[in-house]
Parts: sequence; C-alpha cells; structure tokens
Amino acid sequence: MRGLGVQRMAVPVGTPDHALLTRARDGDGEAFEALYRRHHRAATRAAHSYSSRSQLAEDAVQEAFMRILHATQEGGGPITEFRAYLATTVRHVIAGWTRADPTIAVEDLETAAARCVELGAERVEEQPGSTWIVLRDPAGHPFCLTDAANWG
Repeated sequence: MRGLGVQRMAVPVGTPDHALLTRARDGDGEAFEALYRRHHRAATRAAHSYSSRSQLAEDAVQEAFMRILHATQEGGGPITEFRAYLATTVRHVIAGWTRADPTIAVEDLETAAARCVELGAERVEEQPGSTWIVLRDPAGHPFCLTDAANWG
C-alpha cells in the first residue's frame, strides 16, 4: 500500500477533482488534502441533513474521508464526481452506525460502558468517535452509548 504523504507536490488552485484523485491514487498526499479542504464543508452540510445528532454527523464526515482515502490508496474509490461519492459515503456511514441500533444517552460514557462490559457486553473494535461507544450485548446485537450532552 502506498503511504499518504510519500510524495508531496504543490497543488495548483483550480485543479479538477479527477486530476486530484489521480494524483492521490499515485501517493500525493497534498492532492487528497486539497480534496478534503474543497469538499469538507459540503460533506458536513450533507451529514447534518442525514442526522440531527451533531457529533454523529461530524464523526461520519471524518470516517467517510478516511474510507475514501483508504480506498484511493488501494487503487479504488471514486474516479469522477468526488462530491457525490463523498455524500453517498457519509450517508452510508451514518446509516450503518444508526440502523436499528438502540442508542442510550448517558452522563458518564466510560462508567456506563464499563458497567455494560461487567454485565456481559463487549466493546466493538472500531469506534465512531470520542462521544460514542459501540458495544455488543451477549447475544451479539449492537447498541450505542453516547454522551448525553451531545444527544439531540
């Protein structure tokens, strides 16, 4: 796998997305950074339209960019229409995190998670962000704990 930042080249203003994607696929970290700067605000607006939970929306945008970066580094991901691909990825991330998963708002996230583990739940390996903890009950069903201060 090519590493992000192995090759760093200046990105001229106005470089089209498809050219930035080609450069990012070739290991140019600055090209992907330019895509991030160009589309982050639109992705955040899209995320907030898919979820009323502010922190979830913000975390989903970061996760979407990371998924696209990884796919691009592996030679996949979008070739054209980066913004549409990004918005779809954000929507899929949010749907995956919220699909029929019960969410419990708690005052002390770590204490609540520890108590759930004591009762037989287990933390899943990949976590969506610092204000959410995803666990599985003893039967394997996922559920989420979130910081009550960020709920709603």
